Formats: sequence, structure tokens, C-alpha cells
Amino acid sequence: MRPKRGLLIALVLLLGALPRAAFARDYSPQEEEKLGKEGCAQIEKEYKVIEDAAQLKRVHQILSALAPVTSRPEVTYRAKILDTEDVNALSLPGGFIYVTKGLLDIVESDDELAGVLAHEIAHNAHRHAIQSLQQSSKLDQKLVLMFLAGLLLQREGVDPGQVALLGVLLKTNALNGYGRKAEMEADRSAVEYLAASKRYNPNGILQFMETLQREEMRRPQVELGIFQTHPHTRDRIEAIRTALSELKIPIVRIPGKSTPKATSRPATVNGVEIAEVVVKERVVFQPAAHAGKSPAERAEATVARINAMFLQFPEERHIRVKTEGESAVVLFRNEPLITITPEDGQLHGTTPSELAENAAKTLKSVIWEDFVRRAY
Repeated sequence: MRPKRGLLIALVLLLGALPRAAFARDYSPQEEEKLGKEGCAQIEKEYKVIEDAAQLKRVHQILSALAPVTSRPEVTYRAKILDTEDVNALSLPGGFIYVTKGLLDIVESDDELAGVLAHEIAHNAHRHAIQSLQQSSKLDQKLVLMFLAGLLLQREGVDPGQVALLGVLLKTNALNGYGRKAEMEADRSAVEYLAASKRYNPNGILQFMETLQREEMRRPQVELGIFQTHPHTRDRIEAIRTALSELKIPIVRIPGKSTPKATSRPATVNGVEIAEVVVKERVVFQPAAHAGKSPAERAEATVARINAMFLQFPEERHIRVKTEGESAVVLFRNEPLITITPEDGQLHGTTPSELAENAAKTLKSVIWEDFVRRAY
């Protein structure tokens, strides 16, 4: 036992005499997993883990789709959900990833969640956790080296308290982020992974960052790391936009759970069974039969046009009404959105122009509310 300890001490002294750059090596998968497990143990002492089978399946499906297109396709990623309303995700060596309940509540779509997970995978691919550990100023560098040597060489007599301190350091670094340069690097790689997956829209990470910016405005004092040592969110947004542009990926809006959505449903007007177009429980259009098309057919066609509009970041000024002969047309950026005919006016006992103005007013109110939600 003494010779083993002597060898360990000699190794630590040798390592301590070397420059810090000498430790910038690749650790084996077994070493990374051992380090990661120590960090996980410390995180789970502080946060309760949620067993949500549906959400975990969702997360693991995304991880499985992204891992093969990264620079480390051999890594198996394992995720857990932390029971906190704070918005965060973090990764540890060995492919261990945590997401918070708060984050899962705030993401609008699988594309946004994939953007977050791609960012965490990128941290692993670039080995940011280990780099941060090696460069840490939170503990004396030689002490960190001693912990690493004792843990990774699996020598007998390693002090469990030292191992726990190493786990604490890993946990702290993961929660607080791996530094501004690492976060920007992970964002750029995330865009590339999403594009390479051909399954998730790279705009997902952009949309999530825009959501994050709004959350920062609402909650300036947040403890978890996604708001701390990361670059300013506006800088990350601009960098992601640049990456999308360089990869020739159009910046578009991805529909999410909060995106306004038009639907059609049966309705009765003046004793006539028709269909109506509804957005956020507000009736936009109740068409009559016209030119061989049933009310239901006209309603479905209108629904498709309105939903396509909501994906283009509409503004109130984009909506206007134009008279065309005996009909009135609600336009979106000068393209027909809703055509209201004399038959529609007759059904409702009013003019097509009045119906068109009412429809335009309803759409503008929904557009304004959505703008406020996205902006603030």
C-alpha cells in the first residue's frame, strides 16, 4: 500500500511542476465517466431528480438523433430532469446531461429543445468541462491535480473528501457555465449539429435564445448558470444569426405551443350550418358556400393561409382591407388572406366590407398580443 501511495505522491509532484497546458489532453471514456459521476453525485445532492417518462423519452430521442452528427459520435448521452423552475441545462464529462423542469416548461417546440441539447452536446464534444476543471481558480491548481490523479488512477487510500470536492468543483462549473468563449463555441457547434441532423431546424436555438432574452428581462436575478458567466444573450443571438447566414440557412419562425394558430369548427348562423375560422377562441370568419365550394372548404383554405401568415412574424401594419368589385379582401402584405363575398354578406345580413373590417380588426388584436408576448 505504501509504494502505491509513494508513486501517487511522486506523480502529483511531477504534475504540479509542469505547466498547466501540459494537462490539456484527452481523457479516456472511462476517466470522463468517472469524473462525470462525481459531478452528478453533487448535483443530485442539491436538486431533486424528476421521473417523467414522457419528457425523458422526448429528450433521449433528440440526443440519439444529434449524437451521430457530432465530432464524438461514440458518446452515449444520458439525461435527467431536475426539479427546479429555473431555466437551465448543463453537461458533465461522460455524456451526463441535466435539464430543468423550468426549461422544459419554457421551450416552445422540439426544435428549440434540440437547440439547447445540441449546445450541451457541444460542451461535451469540445471537452469544456475538463478544460474548465484544469483551468479552475476556485481551488489551488496542484490540489486539483492531486484530486484528478487520485481519482483517475484509482489508487487505494484516496480521501473520499477530496473526491467529493472534485465533484463539487465540476458541479459548480457546470451550473455556472464554462466561460464566455466556450459558450459561444458551443452555440456555433449546436447550429452545425442541428443542420447536419436534417431533422431539427437550426432556427430552434435562435428562437430559444430570444425567449431566454425575454426571461432575462423578467427575471434579472437568477441563480443557475445559464444567466451568469455566459456571454450577453444579445451577443449570442447575433452570433447565431451570423452562423445561420454563413451556412445559408434561412431565418424563419418555427411554430411552437404559444404561436397563434387558426382552426375551423362547425357553426350555425341564422339557422344555416356552416364552418367558422377561429384564432385564440375569437371568430375571424364565418363563410357561406361560394363558387362551388362549401363553407367547410373555404374555412380550411383560410385556416391554411392564416397559419402560414403567423410563421412570418406578422405586424398589424401588414393587414389591410381592399374592395374588389362586390367582394372585400383582407390582405397580408398585399396578398389575399380572406376573401369575403356577397354570399357571406347575405348570410350575416351586412356588407362584405364590414365583415372584412371586423376580420382584420380581430387578426390585428391577435398579432399585437403575440408581438407583446415575444417582445416582453
